[in-house]
Amino acid sequence: MHRLVSWYFVLLLLMSIVGCEFTGASESLENPLAARKSAIKQQILPLSVASAAVTTPVNPRVSETAQQVSGSVVGLDGLPAAQVLVRGYLISNNSAALISNNSAALISNNSAAYHVASSHLATASSTLEVRTDEQGHFVLLPPSGAVLNIEAVLSDEIKALQQAVNSTTTGALQLQLAYTGNIRGKVQAGAAVKQLLGVDVFIPGTGYLAKTDELGSYEIRGVPPGRFTLVALHSDLGKASLSDVVVVSKQTTNAGDLVLAAKVPTIASVSSTIAAPGQTVEITGENFGISEGKRPTVLLNGQEMLLTETSDTVLKATVPNNAASGPLYVKLNGISSTTVAFSVLKFIEIYPDYWEPVATKDFEPLEPYYPPTDDDLAAGQQRHYYVRGITDDRQLIGRVAGVVWSSKNEDGAGRVDQSGIFTAETSGTVLLTATAGALKATDILGEPVESRVNISEPIVS
Repeated sequence: MHRLVSWYFVLLLLMSIVGCEFTGASESLENPLAARKSAIKQQILPLSVASAAVTTPVNPRVSETAQQVSGSVVGLDGLPAAQVLVRGYLISNNSAALISNNSAALISNNSAAYHVASSHLATASSTLEVRTDEQGHFVLLPPSGAVLNIEAVLSDEIKALQQAVNSTTTGALQLQLAYTGNIRGKVQAGAAVKQLLGVDVFIPGTGYLAKTDELGSYEIRGVPPGRFTLVALHSDLGKASLSDVVVVSKQTTNAGDLVLAAKVPTIASVSSTIAAPGQTVEITGENFGISEGKRPTVLLNGQEMLLTETSDTVLKATVPNNAASGPLYVKLNGISSTTVAFSVLKFIEIYPDYWEPVATKDFEPLEPYYPPTDDDLAAGQQRHYYVRGITDDRQLIGRVAGVVWSSKNEDGAGRVDQSGIFTAETSGTVLLTATAGALKATDILGEPVESRVNISEPIVS
């Protein structure tokens, strides 16, 4: 009996010890949870902007020291709104005061539902995209010193937006949900621009973007009420902005026109408005886009000419072999310059200076003029020869520019310079040839003709 009582007390003692250990373990498990709840409570309740040390070893792009931006969202009924999506959009500090495509989320179309584009912020989404708790509170952790726009989204039709929140300032932040509105308008770029499809129109520092149709019309839907700046941007046509665009709940705001500062190519002069196929003309002007990495085209009656030299103010272009007379113009980024009337030579022939009055007068197509193909000179004499031409639109050109002269001695000696002046040296015969681009001097039927110069003995007075 005595042994039973002893074992009974031993058993009670062991149970007492075990019970104490379980109680201690239970308290050690509950204490961290209680501490965590307390920390979360202390983090949410202030409703202000304060500094907080945040370590994020998983993402090296997030600074170890970030600013804590906290606030609350209020619903349509004036009560705290739980489980509302809150997003922060960082605002770029670029000189144009526009957001950078690499530092903000943009929507991909005109619909009210938008999608966050992939960017370096996507890796830090846990600090810039949260949902409110049951009391409508939220906390964002942007980089230190950042300025951001904060948006609350309950649905496509109910949102709120607070612009230009500085993470270094303090004060309560409250987002009041309201029904959204729409923005509608048009982008212009001057009479020279015929195609306006695909211009981006957006609210800087937000995810609201639309693309224009062919006529430049756009509509941005589901925008929270407020006063905004609109920006139109196109890589080739330039940019434009419009301030103080007011959005009202359940209404569509008709914004004013956004006029792009498009650079229109301009022709100031052309070295020659008449040329043969294969000849090169020089076009001077401005806004040819070379320094910006653009590629202008020069077109003659709709056919592209070969560019041999380019700069922002000078283009050298060669007339194609099968070119036809018509308007010449420069085209860049779909924008055309004003046109210059241009004629293409189809026929050239040589004539001596003493035939010039006849060679340069108007002629009837049915009665073509035939210049002499033979000429006579005495050794030591000189004669000036010219080239006339006929264009494909039946214009007579009395003196064709840009002619290349050459001579071929048969049984005599003579030479011609590049101005067309021939010098007879010894008796015999010399053949003259004139070339303009791809054209050589021919007769009216298109057969090649070399002007023959017969040189006689020097004249003795």
